[in-house]
Amino acid sequence: MKKAKKTFKGGYRFSRFKGAPSETIESLEAPDTVILPLYRGPDGSIEASVKVGDEVRAGQSVGTGPVHSPVDGTVSSITRAPAVIIEKKPGYAFGKNDVLKLGGATADWRKFNAASIEGYIYNAGAASLDAAGIPTRYANSSVNPDEIEHLIVRIVADELLPAADTVLLPESGIESFLEGLRMLEKVFSHATVTIAVSINQPELLDGLQGHLLSDDKISLLPVSDKYPQGFQEILVPAVTGREFPYGYDAVNMGVIILSPQT
Repeated sequence: MKKAKKTFKGGYRFSRFKGAPSETIESLEAPDTVILPLYRGPDGSIEASVKVGDEVRAGQSVGTGPVHSPVDGTVSSITRAPAVIIEKKPGYAFGKNDVLKLGGATADWRKFNAASIEGYIYNAGAASLDAAGIPTRYANSSVNPDEIEHLIVRIVADELLPAADTVLLPESGIESFLEGLRMLEKVFSHATVTIAVSINQPELLDGLQGHLLSDDKISLLPVSDKYPQGFQEILVPAVTGREFPYGYDAVNMGVIILSPQT
């Protein structure tokens, strides 16, 4: 684990505020009506691959790009926007029904090359997560994978009411989280990988360090817990040591910042 970077000037630590987020994750009920905009990013809209009256399954693609139905149901309308509108099947509930899986997907991801992993990321819809997404060869981002020099996972509890780290990344989920990072290492083969964790999360720092003892490719970096440490303008210099030019986004510097949930 790297030594914590010197803190930045200014900033604010939220203290003496009443209340804290619950240490449980609430499961939402599946909505009766689902609206799925057919838009995939920089290269514009995609077309519907279903028609009114079609029955769809949760996880099924409804467009010519990676747009999936989150529920079992029936297509009730396709708007000019464009968007696909689905009415939920009676009795369907999140977590209690099967979800269609991507064809060819397997837990043995190491047998796939970078191009295949990019394909699964894109077709699963994961390439659009977080601010700049996960760049792939499918033009879902403003940069290509080979332009990425740094991959940063931001686990910074600097907000007024940050969620407990034990909820978002419990000990039981750390190895799966790191496996996901190792997959991204294969896609961004020229990038350094850093997990930035604020110093007010000692249990998470210890847990991650224990899992990374035999991994010399992923760095763990404690950072300040002052707000706004999690902002890209503060986080990128702390991790890379580079100045952050005014008006830039991290991706313009060859840096992508992801959350552990992504």
